[in-house]
Amino acid sequence: MIALKAEHRLEVLLDVAGLPRSTYFYHQARLLAPDPQADLKAAVTEIFKKSHARYGHRRVHIELVQNGWTVAKKDGPEADAFAAAGLQGSSEEALQLLSRRAGRCCPEPVEAQV
Repeated sequence: MIALKAEHRLEVLLDVAGLPRSTYFYHQARLLAPDPQADLKAAVTEIFKKSHARYGHRRVHIELVQNGWTVAKKDGPEADAFAAAGLQGSSEEALQLLSRRAGRCCPEPVEAQV
C-alpha cells in the first residue's frame, strides 16, 4: 500500500482495501517503533546457541532467571523470542537421547501370562 500511496490518494486506497484510516496509521506506527523485547530475544538466542540447540523453552527460562531477567513463566515472552528468531531444537537428537534412556533404565516390557 505504501508503494501505491505515491500514485493514488490514501482515502481511495483505504476504501479499496476496506481498511479504516485509524487502523492504517496504527500499523504504520507499529512498524516504525523499535522492538521492546529486542534485548530479551538476543538473550534467548545467545542461551540457545550456547547450548548447541539442546535447550528447550523451560531450560532457557531457567537460564534467563539465573541471569537476572524477570520473565513470566506462563506468558513466556521467551517463546515469542523463540518463534521470532526461528529457533527450534533438534528432534533427532532428542529421539536418540530418549531411546538411549529407555534402553538403559527400562528393561523390555514383560508380557503378562494368562
